[in-house]
Amino acid sequence: MQFKPGSNMKAWLFTILRNANFGQLRRLKIHNPISSTVENNTGESVAYDVAIPGNQEDSANLRDILEAFKRLPINQIDSLLLLTRGHSYEKVADNVCAPVGTVKSRVARARKALRKACG
Repeated sequence: MQFKPGSNMKAWLFTILRNANFGQLRRLKIHNPISSTVENNTGESVAYDVAIPGNQEDSANLRDILEAFKRLPINQIDSLLLLTRGHSYEKVADNVCAPVGTVKSRVARARKALRKACG
C-alpha cells in the first residue's frame, strides 16, 4: 500500500504502525514464550524476561499469563511494559503520546484483563 497525495497521511502512518505491531505480536508466538520482546509505538524494543521455577503448574500458569498478555491491545501493552520497567506515569504518557489519565486507565484495564484471564 502506497501513500497517495491528498489522502489522510495520519491514517496511512497509523495503519503502517498498527500492522507492524501486529506483526511483532505474531512473531512472539514463534519465540520462546518465557523471554520475548515487544516493540512499542516509538520503535523501541522492550524485552520482558520471566524466571520461573521448575514446577509444571507454575510453567502452565506463566504460559496462560503470557497468552493473555499477547491478547491485550497494543496501547495497553506499551503502557504496562513501560510502567513495569520503572518509568513514571508521566514518562510513559510522553512515550506513548497520551494523557496521564489515559495511561492510568490503560494500565488498569490491562491489569484487570490479566487478573481475569489468570483466575
